Amino acid sequence: MSTTEAGPASVGQRQLWLMDHYLGAGGALNCPIILRISGDLDRDRLAGALEQVIARHEALRTTFTGRGRWLARKVAAPFAIELPVVDLTDSADPEAAVIEALRAELATRFDVTEQTLRARLWRLGPRTHVLCLNQHHLITDAWSCGIVSRELGQSYSGRDLPEVSAAFSDFVRAETEELSGDRLARLQEYWRTQLDGLSVPRLPERDPNRTRSIAFARTRLNRQTRAGITTTARAHRTTPFAVLLGAFMSVLHAHTGQRDLAVASLLANRAPGAMDTTVGYLANMVLLRVRFPQARSTGEVVEAARKTVVGALVHQALPYQMLPLNTIRAQAVRDVVFQVFAEATHQTTLGVSDLTVEPVDPPAGMGARFDLDFVVMPHRDGGFEVVVGYASDRFEDAWVRGFVDRFAEVAAGLAESLSGTMLPG
Repeated sequence: MSTTEAGPASVGQRQLWLMDHYLGAGGALNCPIILRISGDLDRDRLAGALEQVIARHEALRTTFTGRGRWLARKVAAPFAIELPVVDLTDSADPEAAVIEALRAELATRFDVTEQTLRARLWRLGPRTHVLCLNQHHLITDAWSCGIVSRELGQSYSGRDLPEVSAAFSDFVRAETEELSGDRLARLQEYWRTQLDGLSVPRLPERDPNRTRSIAFARTRLNRQTRAGITTTARAHRTTPFAVLLGAFMSVLHAHTGQRDLAVASLLANRAPGAMDTTVGYLANMVLLRVRFPQARSTGEVVEAARKTVVGALVHQALPYQMLPLNTIRAQAVRDVVFQVFAEATHQTTLGVSDLTVEPVDPPAGMGARFDLDFVVMPHRDGGFEVVVGYASDRFEDAWVRGFVDRFAEVAAGLAESLSGTMLPG
């Protein structure tokens, strides 16, 4: 497979490369799209659609050479994708067999100098398949996974694909310009002030005797709660993200007693319209620091969260590894991550009329990137789904379950009242 030098890696990619060196075992930096497909699937048509999507986006054809600040991208010419079909229909339990197959695939580390993407298809029955498009995080993020899923469905259905707004190389060039001169100085000064005296949430400590792997807990916020959160957000001239962050921070306060709290979040880091259809690792981790007043009414909580979110969005261009934090504190802060996926981000269905396609969670027991990864995403029933991935060596299942249940209660309270006092604390 021929490749051409595409230029230096982005700042975020250099950081991920270091993370892969230390945390990549067990597939912790694998970023899969996993779909259960029901119906008369045409394997050749699916492979052709996948090849078309890969040909459109240079990030999906990228490998890496060098290391650290000298890490560089190499882009291959469009190529025919391998999409092997493994027939599990003769297994005693095809459902259990595919879980084990997924676990093995996702635990397999990429050699990013040779490959950053793999596709697998398992047949569970005459009309049931599971597709796994496994990608290294170096070439993708949550927004990009949504793009790939949508385009895969459009291509499979024979529909025209939208023009790619920009290549990942364009993002790297724009980042280089952004992180220079007066603009860089302003970004650094904002974060220096914002993070001065930062403390991290005091949550349960790790148990060194347990194996580190990821487990999941989840809950659902119904349609009425989601609508109420939107109404509360509008009343305070903000977004549902800020309201949900306020709920999350309120529960953290109840568990820690701390009124000055900071957690990490991954923002899309895309200028509106400029890179809406660009695939690659554009997301940036930012720190969200919320300082709660003593009397915490709904309005005060939402306002505190709103100010934090606005500041982070305006100054999100400074890569996480360039924040004014020492190494130990930087690691501790990103132990707890809070994310809200937009509709455009969390669209992992193919959108094919003659197939039923549903996203599949990675199996429990895989490598964990973060100790507590709290994700709120739109659900097809009109509400929100809350999915929490957590490091099983640090958090007990019952503790996480209680945290998730309390978050649902607080979020519902915020949805129902614009001025009532928050319950926790």
